[in-house]
This record gives sequence, structure tokens and C-alpha cells, in this order.
Amino acid sequence: MTALAQPTPLSPVSRPSLSLCDLPPDPAARPGDPVPLAEPLDAPRNPHHPHHPDDPDDSPARPHTDPPSTLLLDGRGGYSYHPTADLPKLILDFNPSAQVAAHILEALCDPQYSLLAVARMHDATLDALLAWMDRPDIQARMARAQTATSRRNRLAATSLLHRVLTGLERSVDEYIDEVANDPLDPTDRSAREQRRRSRETSRKASWLIYLISRSHPTPAPTDPPPSNTRDTANPAHPARRKPPRATASDSSDPDSPETLTVKPATPPASRRATHPTSQRPPPVT
Repeated sequence: MTALAQPTPLSPVSRPSLSLCDLPPDPAARPGDPVPLAEPLDAPRNPHHPHHPDDPDDSPARPHTDPPSTLLLDGRGGYSYHPTADLPKLILDFNPSAQVAAHILEALCDPQYSLLAVARMHDATLDALLAWMDRPDIQARMARAQTATSRRNRLAATSLLHRVLTGLERSVDEYIDEVANDPLDPTDRSAREQRRRSRETSRKASWLIYLISRSHPTPAPTDPPPSNTRDTANPAHPARRKPPRATASDSSDPDSPETLTVKPATPPASRRATHPTSQRPPPVT
């Protein structure tokens, strides 16, 4: 019987190491996010894990001589290897100039860049960028950009309504042509279902055409007319306004407030009514 050949121990140079292909990409990760390794390269070995045949169990941990490194997720969905010494120092107190601020606003308006990507493009942390975006002047500029973008989108959508009307009109014409030229077989269930769907499509298209015909553009806001201070002090309702004060020329008018006599208010009657029969007759003398 021939003895089996003993496996040749691998040398430290040929020992398999961790490869980037062994790390599946995280779908929730974004470009620039650091990817932690399963085990640090310079961490001590776990005595409970099996070691290599050429490493005794009581051997001390080998010092890691390579410079510290970081795995970063690139924009193509893969990982890239960057030494930590080559990474730029991120700015914690972000206060860019006016020209850089204009570039940042342009990048924020571009949908292909995330907030983290915009922050790394300008060597800043995400918290520093968010703090800069919370400034009142930056919020006002972003609000103007958002209002302009919304107005532009409404204008573009309004410019496409004629094409929408053409498609809706075609849907209604196709249903009318189907009803006129394609008789329906009452016994065919699929044909009846197809006719029902065509009828619902035509009904919805007709309703959309009606809604488009009823739409009106929003008028531009106008400044309110200047109001009188006297009318502003008094309510607009005529019943709530105070009566005008009488002058000397109005004293001859019998209906003026000066000539009218006010009757004194009569005291309220007693709550207990007196009945004639309840009074006692006078005593007979």
C-alpha cells in the first residue's frame, strides 16, 4: 500500500488573502461610503478559529506592515481601494465662497448627485453641508430655485397638453369605430370584457378632456388697493359700523339723534303673576 502524500504547506506569500470580489456590493451603500472589512487586517487571530498549518496555535499575532486602507464604493457599483493617507481631510466647518456656493447649488439641482456626493466633491462632511444648507440665506436661494423649477414644470406640462388631447381624442374615436363596425357577440365572454374595457377607457378619456377644458391658469398676484384708515378701523359690515356724529346743522332734523327723545326703560314685571281672585276682599265694617 502506498502512503498518501502529505499536503505541502503554503508559504506566507502564497496564502490566499481577502479579495474585493469576495465582498458583495451593498445595495443601500452610496458612492463614497466606507466599506468595513469582515476582519481588520491587523487584528489578532482568534484562537477558536482554525489556523494555517504553518502557524502554531501559540504564535503571536503578526504585525501588519501595510499602511491602513479604506474600501470606498465608487460610482459604478464596485469597490475601490484607497489608502487612508491619500484620502483628503474633510472640512467640518463648511463656509464656502460665493463662487463655490453657486457651484454647490447647481450640483444640488442636478438629480444625478446625492447629498453625500456633493459634500465629497467639495471636501466637506455631510453634516457640514446640511448645516450650511440650513442657513437662512441659503434656504432663501434654494426656495427661489424650487419655485422657479415648479413654475417651469407647469409651463412644460401646459405646452404638452395639445399632444395629450390628441391621444385622448384618438382613444374616443377608436371606441366609436369599434362599436360601429365590430358587432359584439353576446355569447363571447372575452369579447364582452374587451368591449367593457374599451368603454371604460373612452369614458376616462372624455372626463380628462372635460377637466382640461375647465382648467384656467393661475392669475399673477396683484397688490391690494390702498384702504382708508377710517374704513380699516371700522368693520366692513354696515351693521357693525358706528353711527356718524351729529353736527349743528343736523339739529333741526326731527329724525336726528339730538332731537330724538329716549323713553326710559320700564322695569321688568314681577315674575309672579297676581290673579284677581287671589286678592283678599276688604273687610266688611
